[in-house]
Amino acid sequence: MQYFYDGQIRRYITQLVRLFSDFSVKVGDTASGEPIFRTVPVNYGDMSRMSSHIIKNNSENVLTSAPFISIYITDISMAGNRRTYQQYQHRSYVTEKKFDETTGQYTNEEGDRYEVVKHNPVPYDMAINVDVWTTNLDQKFQLFEQISSLYNPHINLKTNSSPVDWSSLTYMEMTASNFSGRSIPSGVDEVIDVVTFNFLIPIYINPPAKIRKETLIHAIINKMDVVDTKNIKFFKENESFESQFTSYNVITAEDYRLKFEGNRVTLLSRTGANTNTDGTPIRWDELINLYGFDLREQISQIRLRRSDDITIAEQDIIGTIQFDENDPQKLIYTVDEDTLPPNTIGSVNALIDPTQTYPGDGNLSIPVTGDAYLITYEIGSESPWGVDADENDIIQFNGTNWEVVFDSSDISSAETVYDNDIQDQYEWDGSVWKMSYTGIYNEGYWRLYL
Repeated sequence: MQYFYDGQIRRYITQLVRLFSDFSVKVGDTASGEPIFRTVPVNYGDMSRMSSHIIKNNSENVLTSAPFISIYITDISMAGNRRTYQQYQHRSYVTEKKFDETTGQYTNEEGDRYEVVKHNPVPYDMAINVDVWTTNLDQKFQLFEQISSLYNPHINLKTNSSPVDWSSLTYMEMTASNFSGRSIPSGVDEVIDVVTFNFLIPIYINPPAKIRKETLIHAIINKMDVVDTKNIKFFKENESFESQFTSYNVITAEDYRLKFEGNRVTLLSRTGANTNTDGTPIRWDELINLYGFDLREQISQIRLRRSDDITIAEQDIIGTIQFDENDPQKLIYTVDEDTLPPNTIGSVNALIDPTQTYPGDGNLSIPVTGDAYLITYEIGSESPWGVDADENDIIQFNGTNWEVVFDSSDISSAETVYDNDIQDQYEWDGSVWKMSYTGIYNEGYWRLYL
């Protein structure tokens, strides 16, 4: 068998020493009447005659330092009444935070995912003696009162904070006590008296666990480049080359598309239907079951790829998901607003057809300074708006007149504006306005992180 050691009993001892490391005794008063307290030190190991002589430097002229507490194991026996099926394996899945190598910090994004396979631990009962060494009766009373009132009859112990260690919780129970132990050898100094407390701790010894890094295949992307004769040579030699045309062949689970609308996401087939070829509805739980993981509500994510290049993730919109109890075909999608594209223009009141409505006609309110609209048709100065503007322009009221603040014919750069009416964002691509992030995402342009 391959060597392994995890220091499991040592961790129990460490916790025990900590439990008894904060007791104090009163040794007197100051001149002003304030009490003087002395913290009682704690050591692991029974105080044998030989160790006593070593502490005294093999001399009877050295006074024994007391009070102090010693802790030691008296017995570790197998607890058959707590034994369970030895061949049982329990699987846990752990996702760690993503680590940024540049900053040396963990981010709020999900990192690697691991599967932890654990075997049933072996149960034991560990008997502990706690010896309290004192030099006078007052010290003995003080420490006995503090310890005996704390363990009534037990306290809980936690050996570590690992979420996958199922044996980290146990308890420490006082089973007996011996108030006087003058019969215990303590050198030649008979002034020392010992109070012994007996404790029982149910413990588990764990065999090694198997840890496997999970790899979830979201999509298989085949990149295909069309190159001329000159560049094919560079391609064969694994050097940089210029592509005349690049296309991608994307394969995903069931090749579903995704529709994002409002705060819901819906699965669609390649044809855009929300049903399978047999007419049954496309359900999220059935897709998630294919991956072999459970959806963790408000933790699992869907990432929407906004870039036209499927390999670029910098513009991804990230949101957590949870099941919609009223509709198994939809998930509730809570977007992380920090991942949304910023509004470069600001906001408009609404998207309107200016030839069919105008301020004060009953559909639109009387304008106030700052009101703005994204228009879908051209208008002239003779219209109720009193301004010349083209389709896709944004007009704004300055307190007196309407004016063009976004001239679509003169702007080719990418811009975004927020529509307060529908609470969504539009994106200008240089020729037309389109929904910035809501809409339909083809296979490969959305990713499910469970």
